[in-house]
Order: sequence, then structure tokens, then C-alpha cells
Amino acid sequence: MALSPNAGKDKYLLEKHTGIIHYLKNETEECNILKVGPAYSSLTSSYEKAAEIVLLTYHTIPRACKYCCKE
Repeated sequence: MALSPNAGKDKYLLEKHTGIIHYLKNETEECNILKVGPAYSSLTSSYEKAAEIVLLTYHTIPRACKYCCKE
């Protein structure tokens, strides 16, 4: 597997259908972002913005990716 074209950038990617939020700066192959596709994802500048989109637009609980969102 390969990394997404945005890997390494200081941005967050939201998987719209699952509510999973990825931090692209720490992206790993285990994130499988390439499988998500652009139609099911959205880029944001902060985790908080991505979480807000998940809650208000998709009515899903936001979840941090266990591979790239380290506390």
C-alpha cells in the first residue's frame, strides 16, 4: 500500500461515512486513506473542524484514527 498524495501535510482528513479523522502529518499505510476516495473524504485545517462536520452534517460520533492521531 502507498500513502495518500497529502501525506505529511499539516491537515486533517475526515472519512465522511465512518466519522474517522486522520492527521495527515502522521499518516501511515495502516490508515488506508487511498481506499476512502475523494467522494467520501474531506480535508480540514483542524481536528475540531473535522469533528464539527461529523457531528453536525453526518450525525456521527467523530473518532480519531488509531494509527495517525496520537495524543
